[in-house]
Amino acid sequence: MKKIFLVIIILFIFILLLFSFDFNSYQPITFDGLKDFMKKDIKDNKNFPGQTQFGEKFRIIIKLKEYPTLIDPKKDKITIKSLPVSIFDGEILDMFTYKMSYTYKNQKYIFLFQDNLMKYLPKEIKLGESVELFIVLGIHDNINNEVTILVNEFNTNRDFFGKLIPEENKDAKVYFKNAFIKIKAKDYEGAIKDFDKAIELDPNYVSAYYNRGIVKYNLEDYNGSIKDLTKTIELEPNNPNIRDTYFYRGLANYFISDKKGACEDWIKSKKHGHPEANDLIIKYCR
Repeated sequence: MKKIFLVIIILFIFILLLFSFDFNSYQPITFDGLKDFMKKDIKDNKNFPGQTQFGEKFRIIIKLKEYPTLIDPKKDKITIKSLPVSIFDGEILDMFTYKMSYTYKNQKYIFLFQDNLMKYLPKEIKLGESVELFIVLGIHDNINNEVTILVNEFNTNRDFFGKLIPEENKDAKVYFKNAFIKIKAKDYEGAIKDFDKAIELDPNYVSAYYNRGIVKYNLEDYNGSIKDLTKTIELEPNNPNIRDTYFYRGLANYFISDKKGACEDWIKSKKHGHPEANDLIIKYCR
């Protein structure tokens, strides 16, 4: 009986380690450090003048003065859609529906929380206690002097951490959207795992195959990229990303020395209107 109990404990610890949140991948930072970082690393947001953006993985400790409240789109002036994540998939920002304001040295910060975190945060933290927030990116509104930040996870002084995605979740879109958050946090391996889960739940999820293929290409897993992009074409030959699908599959083919396959893909990409395909055809296919 004791042996069985010991095996159960070991198995539990193994599962916990396997699925636990990677706290160490987030750099500790203070509000002063965050401000210094923004000065060095912010990039102009050309689509939204007056705003600058930064994208890194940080963890910051604050004293909880209030609980996050539900965002009211009609009253709140938070320009969520202007956040840089929208260049991947604007829908993922629909997950961040709670806000909390925080002021430090006359600088206003607006933390946006996901629905899933709010199932745990008020239960685990009392007002006045310290909480460590794990953030993945932010945007600085230079006109109103506000910094909007997405909270990816939280931790308390009791070592409790919320669950970004509940274990009982069966919605492929939740994993798909979370994969893009991890891409923005430069956690590409984590993004692939979320795309894997999305595809496991929905084997015909075209966008998940396509985006996983692009991430694999950027990680130089060219064979894996080709496999995913080929599946994308098989499932939906006229998908909205078809020109890019052929373009990147062509690049992946080129890097595994399949020049014939690369040129065939670039020709198809050109027919679908890719602006750079013809340059590659002229350079490598004649």
